[in-house]
Amino acid sequence: MPERDEILNTLSRFMNSFDRKDWPRMQDLLEPKVRVDYSSLRGDPPTELSAAEYVESRSKALRDVATHHLLGNVDISVSGESARAAASCMIWRRKDTTAFDSHAFYVFSLVRHGSSWRIAGIEQRIYWSEGDPTIHGGIGRGRA
Repeated sequence: MPERDEILNTLSRFMNSFDRKDWPRMQDLLEPKVRVDYSSLRGDPPTELSAAEYVESRSKALRDVATHHLLGNVDISVSGESARAAASCMIWRRKDTTAFDSHAFYVFSLVRHGSSWRIAGIEQRIYWSEGDPTIHGGIGRGRA
């Protein structure tokens, strides 16, 4: 399979793991250490987490929230054993009848392992959000 398709599959599997709450699958798609920058949504500074810490934080924050992530307009560049993928994303979130939806832009850093790719970095920039951010347990300090 061409490397672009492998990278797209990795990103699709990652986003689907949120929606399916398939946390073991998510962890398998990550490098042992992941650089994350969710400062646009959460207000927290960029940091590095173990894959297990990242997955635990996501599973805890989204335990009672149904999500749907739709990734598109993916622009991929490959340089040797690393890649960069920039993409638009729509994230729908529901808890009971309450919604919190975000229009975002992601930049992923990936590393090749044989014919597969793993995510080494995640940067999210929120264009805008709509709804009640309190349903999302991962938002610090009440930011939207």
